[in-house]
Amino acid sequence: MAAPKVTIVVAPRERFSPAADCFEHLVSRTPQAVQWIYVDTGIPEDLRQRIQAAAPVEWITTARYASPNEARNAGLAAARGEYVIFLDNDVMVGSDWLEPLVRCADETGAWVVGPLYMIDDQVHMAGGKLCFEDTPDGRILREEHQHADCTLQELELSRQPCDYVEFHCMLIRRERIEPLREELLSLHEHLDLCLSVQARGGSIYLEPASQVTYLTPPPFDTADIPFFTLRWCEAWNRSSTLYFKARWQVVSIPTEEDDVDALVWARGHRRRLTGTSWRPINIPPEQHLAWIVAAFMAVDCHYFEVHLDGELEVRSGHELLSGSLPIQRLRPCAEAGGPRICPNAPEGSAFLTTSSGSWAAVLNGPAGDIPWIELGTEVESASLGRVLTTAQWPLRVA
Repeated sequence: MAAPKVTIVVAPRERFSPAADCFEHLVSRTPQAVQWIYVDTGIPEDLRQRIQAAAPVEWITTARYASPNEARNAGLAAARGEYVIFLDNDVMVGSDWLEPLVRCADETGAWVVGPLYMIDDQVHMAGGKLCFEDTPDGRILREEHQHADCTLQELELSRQPCDYVEFHCMLIRRERIEPLREELLSLHEHLDLCLSVQARGGSIYLEPASQVTYLTPPPFDTADIPFFTLRWCEAWNRSSTLYFKARWQVVSIPTEEDDVDALVWARGHRRRLTGTSWRPINIPPEQHLAWIVAAFMAVDCHYFEVHLDGELEVRSGHELLSGSLPIQRLRPCAEAGGPRICPNAPEGSAFLTTSSGSWAAVLNGPAGDIPWIELGTEVESASLGRVLTTAQWPLRVA
């Protein structure tokens, strides 16, 4: 069988719930003369069936939740095309998305090509810019999403070299790209690849004639919650950041939005699960209890018989009360070894934990701020073994 010119590798980014809709849309807008590879790291059965019915995919299943680079490497190892396109599972492609990327690589000899990335009707990134800056504390790597938050009407874009593109959608020249570094579990994978390409003399291009849209969370389905909390857990974020800093000899990688280190940015991204991220995404208060229950069911389902007709409140002494949510089925954290299991809790917080090691803790907020509930559990990671994952929700004060 002749090798295809293009292999498309679809892998999870952070959720499973958009996967089937995005893949069916992708197939409808893609020529069939491609090799389809789908990497399954735990997708629910109903979504799997829809995806497999949409196209003749080569299906790769990982034994446990895999990091994005682990999933991409599994797909890359099976790829036969001259070009491999990595696509996250939560991307909607434009009507003519594939041919411009291939044409750009053919005409420029680029090793890596990225499209114009959109979020809703605003530009997420039109090519990235990197700058190393020497400071008294050491070298800083600054990254910039060019033209972020602009509308298409404000811009006149053309094909051009850039410093980096992102894995939402990325074309690579397969013979030039080495396996991706699996030490990077959750952060900086795209920067590492693009810096490596530049160090080896390759070029990276933006091709704005191709457009894709990243579907940002929320919403979430219950099956998304364990993977999302692992995907953005502190252990993965910290391990990735430390590895990247050591590899590229930098002391910080600030984000352009708020000039904080990427590790802090990742904590904010994790709060998309609760609707309280650094960007104003609101989940109505009446849904807070439902999300708390869904999160606990996802990690400790045998403990709950759920009836969502109660309010979760914090009363004096931080006693957790709930109408028909069976909090009494949890036992005090002290009986399971004390509050050390909840690393973010300040002095005076209240704890509840299950016998299997999941917990709920009421965290006292800063003076004048609302308290939070933190849910946590340990999740099995292919790279780091059992790691701590957490999610946080604001609570109303009675």
